[in-house]
Amino acid sequence: VAVARGNLIRNRMDSGNLAAAFELAQLNLAMERELGNLRGIGMTLSVLAHIRLRLGDGDGARPMITEALGLFQEIGDLICEAMSRHNLGQAAVLTGDPVDGYRQIAAALRLANTTGNSFRTAETLTDLADLLAPGDASLAARMLGAAEVAWVRSGVHPPAHLRLRTAEATARVKAALSPTAFAAACAAGRTAPLDNTVADAISVDPAIRGIDGRRHEGNA
Repeated sequence: VAVARGNLIRNRMDSGNLAAAFELAQLNLAMERELGNLRGIGMTLSVLAHIRLRLGDGDGARPMITEALGLFQEIGDLICEAMSRHNLGQAAVLTGDPVDGYRQIAAALRLANTTGNSFRTAETLTDLADLLAPGDASLAARMLGAAEVAWVRSGVHPPAHLRLRTAEATARVKAALSPTAFAAACAAGRTAPLDNTVADAISVDPAIRGIDGRRHEGNA
């Protein structure tokens, strides 16, 4: 039942029917809690939080993310911990704290890269580049180039909402650089070892690098 309902949830989310997806996920959560399935509870909470984030509701998402993060840490699931850290970062940005948002998403990037999760690595690099554009557009462009490589490695075609976030991040970084500088920095990100670009992104101190999350609102 949970698997079938999960497929329906994904279909509803892909079609943009977030209200129906949220209702179905609530039913799944009740079932997982009854079964005592910690991973199932965490995953379903993450789906509910993801829907809240896509609706721009960071405050509504945060308690779900925090509970899910604790469950994933309890069972030692680093890949899902990275997902939760990323979600916490998005919630922070939506609620007006892009500095903490950068730190949380950078923590997610570190975990994603360590576990070889190319999908999450690409997604977090993209979101960090968007935040970093006002403070270090050159590094942000390199991160976008590295994200392109990670997307290819993942073998996954990004869903529509992620393609939109990538397009918006790219536009923001482009606006801060000349066309020549943007192209060169992106090319450098594509050709440099991915670990190097990840290390540079993680080493940023967002408190002193002009992090700005205003354009992230509603993009989760």
